[in-house]
Amino acid sequence: MSPAGGTANRPSSSAARNNGSEGEEEIIIDDLLRLIVDKQGSDLHLTVGSPPMLRLQGKLWPTDLPVLTAKETRRLVFQFL
Repeated sequence: MSPAGGTANRPSSSAARNNGSEGEEEIIIDDLLRLIVDKQGSDLHLTVGSPPMLRLQGKLWPTDLPVLTAKETRRLVFQFL
């Protein structure tokens, strides 16, 4: 059983994406945090070279978002500061 309660392997995170200035998808940290709450998760892991990961029911699950670059990871982290 998936952590989302459905049959999908990855938590759906389409709401966490916006079009960036150059037509690229831009991940929004507030939407990722809402996704954690919606899925009753406990942690958000942001790592260069991996998609954003959520800890759900004690296990890490990748989102369906693109792999994070160093620039994107930095941008997401600085949204907290």
